[in-house]
Amino acid sequence: MMFILAALLSIASAESGPPDKFALGGMLGTITSATGKYWISKPAALDFGVGVGDPGVSIYADYLWHIPGMFGTGYKFGRETSGYFGGGVGLGFWSDSTECGRWHCSR
Repeated sequence: MMFILAALLSIASAESGPPDKFALGGMLGTITSATGKYWISKPAALDFGVGVGDPGVSIYADYLWHIPGMFGTGYKFGRETSGYFGGGVGLGFWSDSTECGRWHCSR
């Protein structure tokens, strides 16, 4: 189930990217984040963010490689979306009074 959710969240607009080389955004959830994306070339971008939430502060950066046409071109969905692959690094900081497991933190 988590893999399917991650795959669905990996869909990006194929029309995004250069000429607007930089974009800002945000994410709401357990950790609320300010995010950004900087396009290096038409298929490649750097994605980064800083988040603050109940467990503490997190910082991340990813390198993303977009694949236009991954979902086909015969329908509007395929023409307007593209998948992407990538990897990155992240750091998290929280207090010693917080016990964090894989999916949640408690005091």
